[in-house]
Amino acid sequence: MMNAFDYISQNQGITTEKSYRYQQMQETCDTQINKVATISDYRMVPENDEEALLKAVTNQPVSVALEGHGRDFQFYNGGVFTGDCGNSLTHAVTTVGYGTSEEGLNYRLIKNS
Repeated sequence: MMNAFDYISQNQGITTEKSYRYQQMQETCDTQINKVATISDYRMVPENDEEALLKAVTNQPVSVALEGHGRDFQFYNGGVFTGDCGNSLTHAVTTVGYGTSEEGLNYRLIKNS
């Protein structure tokens, strides 16, 4: 199996900017995807209020804090997280949805940066 050092050695280094030059384009960017988003208002969701969190997430993504240094969280690899959540808020994520798994477990869908 090739490691990063082997790859760089075999390919005469890392690709340079010269290999992928920026190409200027004379086009307008007026599509919806290129518009700048602005924040016009925000509200705080009460701490430890699941009902308020679910109501807020129904309307928009919600920034939340959780314990991110716990062993269970660091080694999470898929499915509904059932490990120890802890109570030391050390990591910010975005809650973007929620649901119930086929096994009947309620979950929050989060996006990590």
